[in-house]
Amino acid sequence: MPEVTFAEIVESVLVAAVDDDFRLDISAKVVELVRFDRPWYEAYDEDAEAGTYFSWRDFEYRVKHQSRLLLPPVGERAVTPPEESYVLARSMVDFVSANDTFVRRLSPGTLLYRARTGRDVRDLERRVRAAPKAEMGPPPAHAASAARLSAAGMPMFYTALTPETACEEVASHSPYDECVVATFTVEQPLRVLDLTAIPEPMSLFDEEYTSGAGRLRDFEFYRDRMTDAFAADDSQAMEYLPSQLLTEAFRWWTAPRIHGIAYSSVAGAGGKNIALFFEDWEWIEEVGREFYRFGAPSKPTSPMPDEFEDRPVFTVDAASVTRYEVTRTVSAARTNP
Repeated sequence: MPEVTFAEIVESVLVAAVDDDFRLDISAKVVELVRFDRPWYEAYDEDAEAGTYFSWRDFEYRVKHQSRLLLPPVGERAVTPPEESYVLARSMVDFVSANDTFVRRLSPGTLLYRARTGRDVRDLERRVRAAPKAEMGPPPAHAASAARLSAAGMPMFYTALTPETACEEVASHSPYDECVVATFTVEQPLRVLDLTAIPEPMSLFDEEYTSGAGRLRDFEFYRDRMTDAFAADDSQAMEYLPSQLLTEAFRWWTAPRIHGIAYSSVAGAGGKNIALFFEDWEWIEEVGREFYRFGAPSKPTSPMPDEFEDRPVFTVDAASVTRYEVTRTVSAARTNP
């Protein structure tokens, strides 16, 4: 039997699918793109065998219904739910530690915004002007509710890149139509994992493709959990669990350290939020007031990261406090025939 060339195989596949006028050109291009010096398979590993979708689906199920621990495997391979969850989380953390692919740097002088609302917004504005870091910093631990990246009782410093986005986020959980905004200035260099900058998945035929490129798909699932709309009912806290657990892994395991997660706003189209790993207003200095940083008697002092100078990470000026009006729009569309 005569040997069949790869070009002939490609052309035979295209016969029924492509017009004769274009088939030869397309066939030649396909042949040109295929790299025969590369393997046509991926080396076996547990994630590749199941596929990223199933890997992430299984991780979510384990975290919600089996165990919320992350434990390194005791033997040669992961067996228990805590070990299997650890393998996925650890691989994602190691990818971030080894690649600056989508790590964003917040330089000193970057402005971040926090918003609050309430029944009496003018009284709230007066209180914020009098004590901006206490009123607009992270909530007290006992009052911190569950959020997309943090569990109940574990506050983070949720901010936005524009005052409008900050207001839209607050208004999406509130019936009030005015909010108070304070501006925070970054004073020390910060590194954040930017989930809005995840590149498009590479083709297997891309010359830059590596086995690590497949890991980006895990970050796509993580990113999507930041923008999924969950019903504000009893199931919401459970739906947040996978992203909360992964966020904890990124917070404590990355080297060099990252200081927060940036993600797209659900409430404001095109807006961006940044959740920063600073759980107390002891990291904030009010402009014009002497700065003291110490732990309250009821809790330990958070450790100063090694890469930071011993000074505030953020400053806030009472003069920056402003009031915004929220405009709401509602639309409806019929869904049944």
